[in-house]
Amino acid sequence: MLFPAAVFLLIFLPATIAVYWTVPARMRIAVLLVASYAFYLSWNPVYGLLLAFSTVANYAIVRAIPDSPQPKRLLALGIVVNLGVLAFFKYAGFLSGAGADLLGWLGADTSGFDGLDILLPLAISFFTFEMISVLVDTYRRDVRVGGFLVFATYKAYFPKLVSGPITRYRELAPQLLRPAPLTFERFQSGLALFTLGLATKVALADNLAVPADRAFADPSAVSAHVMAVGLGAFGLQILFDFAAYTTMARGASRMLGLELPLNFRYPYGSASPSEFWRRWHITLSRWLRDYLYIPLGGNRKGRLLTYRNLIITMVLGGLWHGAGWQFAAWGALHGMFLALSHALRGRFADPSPVLRFCGALITLSAVYFAWIFFRADSIGAALDAIGTLAALPSESPRTLLLAPLAASALILASWAMPWLAARARELAARDIRLRPVAVGGITLACWLVAISLSRSSLAPFVYFEF
Repeated sequence: MLFPAAVFLLIFLPATIAVYWTVPARMRIAVLLVASYAFYLSWNPVYGLLLAFSTVANYAIVRAIPDSPQPKRLLALGIVVNLGVLAFFKYAGFLSGAGADLLGWLGADTSGFDGLDILLPLAISFFTFEMISVLVDTYRRDVRVGGFLVFATYKAYFPKLVSGPITRYRELAPQLLRPAPLTFERFQSGLALFTLGLATKVALADNLAVPADRAFADPSAVSAHVMAVGLGAFGLQILFDFAAYTTMARGASRMLGLELPLNFRYPYGSASPSEFWRRWHITLSRWLRDYLYIPLGGNRKGRLLTYRNLIITMVLGGLWHGAGWQFAAWGALHGMFLALSHALRGRFADPSPVLRFCGALITLSAVYFAWIFFRADSIGAALDAIGTLAALPSESPRTLLLAPLAASALILASWAMPWLAARARELAARDIRLRPVAVGGITLACWLVAISLSRSSLAPFVYFEF
C-alpha cells in the first residue's frame, strides 16, 4: 500500500484518522498499532512475522537491561540479534556472491552457484537502526521503556515505518501516550504537509525517474548528453522522492496529533560536505553520529583518527543503504569529502556570499559525482557512466556549458526556499478567513490526485529498496 495509492488516500488514512479521534483516548494507541500492522501486512503477510519477532525480542532485552547485573552483555546480545537479522536478509546474497568470486579467483569451480536469493523484508534497515538506538539509550539510561503496547506501536507506527524518518524512542513514545489535541489549525497544517509531499512525489519525483532510469539502464550504451541529463535528473529525483515520503509521513502524523522530526532542509544549498549531511537525511546523519562515529572515537583522538572514523562511518552508512560495492564506494567518497571538509574547517571563518556560493558549487559537484555510484547497479556500471560522461566535452559541449548554470540555479533556489516558505507561512497565518477554503482546496486536491493515480501505475519510493 503506497502513500499515493487510491486505497491509502481514500480508505486507509481517512478511516484510521476517523477511528483514532472517535474512540476513547485510552484506546487510540491500540488503533495505531492495529492500523500499522494492517499497513505493513498489506505488502506481504510474511513481513508481519519478522516485525512481531523483532518487537518481542527487543522488548524483552530493553526491559531486562536496567536491572541486569551485566547490562553490557544484554546490549551486545540485542545488537547482535538485530544486526544478525539484518545481515541474513539483506547481506547474505551479497556476501555469498563475494565469497563465490573469491573462490573463483582462487581457482575453484563456482559456475553453478549464483548466490543466495533471499526475500528482503520492507523497512528492515529503518527499524533495525531504531531498535539499536533504543537498546543503546536504555543501556546509557537515557530512556526507560514502559509498556509493551507503547513499544510495539513505536516500532510499527505506519507513517514512518517503511522509509523513516528514523525516530528515537524518547521522541515518539511520550506522544503516543499523550498526543496533541485535535484542532482545526493542526489538522489543516497536517493535511497541507501531506498534500505537499503527495504533489512532490507525483508531479516531480516520478517524472524525473524517467530520464534517470533511461540513462542508468545501460550507461555504456547511451550518449554523453543522455547520461548527463539522467544524472542531473536522479539527483533531483532522490531528493524529491525521499523528501516527499517523509513530508507525507509528517503530515499524516500531525493529523493524528504526533510530530515526527524534520528529515531534509534544502541540502543542495550546502556550502560544505559537513553542512550537506546536517541537511540531508537528518535523522540518519544524527544516528550515524551518535551510535557509530562518536563510539568510534569521534574527533577526540587526533586528526588522523578523526578522518578514519569519518570514512568508516560513511562506508558503513553506504552499506546500510544497499548490499553492493557501489554503496560502499558511495560511502567512502562521502567519508573522504567529510574528512577534507574537517581539515579545512576554520580556514574560511565568516565566508562572504561569493565564497559560500563557490563552496556550494564544489559541494554539489562532489555530491552529484557520488550519486553515480549510488544509482548504478554495480561498480562496473558506475565506471561505465563516468566513462560516458568523460566524452561530454566532445559529444555535447552545450550540455557541458549548461551544467554549471543548472547547478547555480539549484543552489540559488535552495537558498531562496527558506525565505519563501517563511513568507508563505506568515501569509497563511494572517489570512484567517481563507482557512476553510484552503482546507477544502487541499482535500479536493487529494481527491483529484487519487483519481489520477488510480488510472496509472505508481512508481515505488526510491528508499523502499533499502
